[in-house]
Amino acid sequence: AEDRRIRVHSVRSDRLLAANPIGRHSIGDRTHGLRRDADGGLSIHIQAEDPGAGGNWLPAPAGEGFYLTLRLYQPGRAHLEGTFEYPPVRRAD
Repeated sequence: AEDRRIRVHSVRSDRLLAANPIGRHSIGDRTHGLRRDADGGLSIHIQAEDPGAGGNWLPAPAGEGFYLTLRLYQPGRAHLEGTFEYPPVRRAD
């Protein structure tokens, strides 16, 4: 069965939500306006600065550490059995 819903949340290192200009603290497969990659994947920019139109932006606090939390709602078998290979979070310089 297909996963029902996936969300990634960004919180400050003190585990509180950080204020940001678009009021977004999570992003997921049902977030309005997301753009898919050519291969159908979903790239998310997790950063303090707005990447511009179509950037799939999850704001992160500027100049401080933060945590990412992945939430799965009705996850598939591979997630539950620990065999799903999650894509890496990569630093883009």
